[in-house]
Amino acid sequence: MIEMTSKNKFYISLMISLVILAAFLFLCWLSVNALKNESQNLRDSQGYFLELEKKKEKVSEALDEYNTNKESIDALNSAILSEDEDLELVVLIENAAKANLLNHEISINEIKDSRNRNVKDINFQVNVSGAFLGVLNFIKYIENAPYYLSIKNITLDRVTADIDTGKDARSFPLKENDVRASLIIKVYTF
Repeated sequence: MIEMTSKNKFYISLMISLVILAAFLFLCWLSVNALKNESQNLRDSQGYFLELEKKKEKVSEALDEYNTNKESIDALNSAILSEDEDLELVVLIENAAKANLLNHEISINEIKDSRNRNVKDINFQVNVSGAFLGVLNFIKYIENAPYYLSIKNITLDRVTADIDTGKDARSFPLKENDVRASLIIKVYTF
């Protein structure tokens, strides 16, 4: 057995103290690293929640803007023709021509997809002839139609004596000094 001298006791207590100190420092190092990791996780979580809060604010702003403009959006949607309402526009044009005692021809000039793939542009070629005031009233009626449409081109010509002023089965008689109007009307459908 080893004799426990004061020198040996000192070295043993020094060794034990160093082991305890090393264990304490190791535990402190582990705690500091764990604290660093948790603080980084907390910062990441805070950043994530701040980002979510910003997104929530943007969604709230968009919802407020939508609610503010809902009536305008509904009015615009009702003014744009759906594909099955094309016939209603043709009937509207025909009724406007008949109401103003005008001869009329309607044809589709061009159909093309717009930038938005759900919306199509349709260009109607509308030719009317009759009294000047009737043609002006017809144009005014078309411009104020309940649908969103755009008159792209209007050409007016005076009917002369050498142009047929007779009457066929579907037209009103033309007189000298009546006018012919050719309109290109752009309509949007979805």
